[in-house]
Amino acid sequence: MQVQVNFADVKGSESLEQHIREELERSIGRYATRITRVEVHVSDHNGVKHSPNDKRCLMEARPAGHEPFVIEHHGDDFFAVVSVGADKLERVLSKHFDKLNEHHPH
Repeated sequence: MQVQVNFADVKGSESLEQHIREELERSIGRYATRITRVEVHVSDHNGVKHSPNDKRCLMEARPAGHEPFVIEHHGDDFFAVVSVGADKLERVLSKHFDKLNEHHPH
């Protein structure tokens, strides 16, 4: 599973990028062989001004042979929006792979 991290209107940091990778491994790591790529877009809608819910995390997961799944989460803190976003992505992928397993059991 390739992970691509993009920062828009945000100065990226090693600690935030490491957090993103750790959260993805925690939440969807068990699907790593079934996902070709995950793109993560982190942005701050207000730049330097701080306002509620101005931090955004968009994650796009591409399961092999299937359409991509996209989730988005907004909040006040980059680390928190990434964690919640990873959990949302896990729920979407879990539902997707459970459905596939019902139709094509191993």
